[in-house]
Amino acid sequence: MNRFLSTFKKKLRLSITTPNEIFFNKIYNIKNIADNQDQAKITNILIQVNDASVLGKITHLRLKNIQHKEWLPSSLLAILPDKIVKKILFLEQILSDDGLLLSTNEIRDKFNIPTILALKWYRKIITALNTNKEILSSINRIYNTNYTNCPITTQQFSKESEADRIRKNYTSKPILLNTDNYPNYHIGTPKKNVDFDTNSFTLEHYNIDSISNNNKLEISRCQGCNNTTSTYTPLRPRRNQVQELFCNIECNISNTSILYMGQCTTATKDKYRFIPVNLNSHLHQVINSISFIINILTISHTSTSIINQSHNIDKQLLQHFEVNSKLEALHIIQQHFKDEDTLSFYTDGLLINANTQVASMTAGFIRVSDANLITHSFTTTIENWPSSLRAELFAILLSLIVSPYGCRVDINTDSQNSINIIQRIYNNPTFSIRDYFHLSNNNIVINNIISIIKAKNLTLQFNKVKAHNNNYFNERIDQECKIAHYDSTPTLVIKQQYFDNIQFILQ
Repeated sequence: MNRFLSTFKKKLRLSITTPNEIFFNKIYNIKNIADNQDQAKITNILIQVNDASVLGKITHLRLKNIQHKEWLPSSLLAILPDKIVKKILFLEQILSDDGLLLSTNEIRDKFNIPTILALKWYRKIITALNTNKEILSSINRIYNTNYTNCPITTQQFSKESEADRIRKNYTSKPILLNTDNYPNYHIGTPKKNVDFDTNSFTLEHYNIDSISNNNKLEISRCQGCNNTTSTYTPLRPRRNQVQELFCNIECNISNTSILYMGQCTTATKDKYRFIPVNLNSHLHQVINSISFIINILTISHTSTSIINQSHNIDKQLLQHFEVNSKLEALHIIQQHFKDEDTLSFYTDGLLINANTQVASMTAGFIRVSDANLITHSFTTTIENWPSSLRAELFAILLSLIVSPYGCRVDINTDSQNSINIIQRIYNNPTFSIRDYFHLSNNNIVINNIISIIKAKNLTLQFNKVKAHNNNYFNERIDQECKIAHYDSTPTLVIKQQYFDNIQFILQ
């Protein structure tokens, strides 16, 4: 390689001391020969193991021969286990003195984890301990306990919490949960200049308008209720805005916990706020702390509410996805759409902190009815191989998964690249397995999309939407995907692909 680069420099009349890096990543963008060789070998082995003819049979016989010769317990094609978090070895490390799971902020402080890193591994632990009864029963036997669930510690609204918010430069007010009139509760933000020397403060009351399928609260300012103790009138209403009165409630600080506090803004243009929290977990912690049994309230006017409901997920979704709350939310939407013959979606995918170790991808969709109303929404974080195109393609894939057989699906997206790729491959009947492996990126997601379109006999219509052009629905899904980066719910993980033309893929 060095001799080649030296010759290349002489032909370009460059100094022999010119850094080699400019050829690879800066100006000339030449691929490293070693990287090209690795890519070629990996592509060849994938083509061989997925071949259905004599070549594939010979390859599998040779792999079995190597396994037998080396006394390996499983095939070389077996999936490697997930990485283990080396800092945490014992259950006591993630428990508080009261035996509760530490909050994500406490985990960050204890193990010096940057705030920008998403604690997806910790969310998986929480989900496993609260959903897998076998794991919980094993822990009860080992520690001689009798836990039926693993609640998380909640942060009390106090002078210390406000000082911590100011120290972290969080400009948005915290979203609070007050339980003075338990089992009824109030959600809102504190009025300015709270006096923590007294036990009372003024809560700017918000109503819960809906709970989306990933437990994201949509709240708006209350304009008056039976618990109103005072009102607030904006001194300068906006142009063409009717003068409004907003509700305030006097609450006790001791019965108030922090529902959400972060650097991500929750406000939207239409006076709503999106709060990426799981209300059930907070209410459940309140139940444990005051030793009462309540019936968790459901919100009747939202068609996508998933509070305190039990759903039997169909076998197809269970076959393809890991079971968690995200899968339950996706299944609910799929059941709502099962009798539809036409669906219209706005999809979006976002990538932040690209080319860093803290890169994060989100994807989602909203369904818009014929009356131009948003009836359903869904967002999730995505793991592995971060890129903007992958996030956009995954959002389209999600909308196709929930679409019923034989449906006409209109996809509105601001990604022209996604549209071009899907249409080019779908309209090419001779596109082979070898062609999929020759795609530079996202061949697995694309193969899933094409397979679902054909298997469900979908009629697909793409509409290119200009990004950031005051399109309400496009701006709405963009805002939800931004908030999803800081969502505490688990990631939707595909464990088995939707296609059957490729049997073995890299993990």
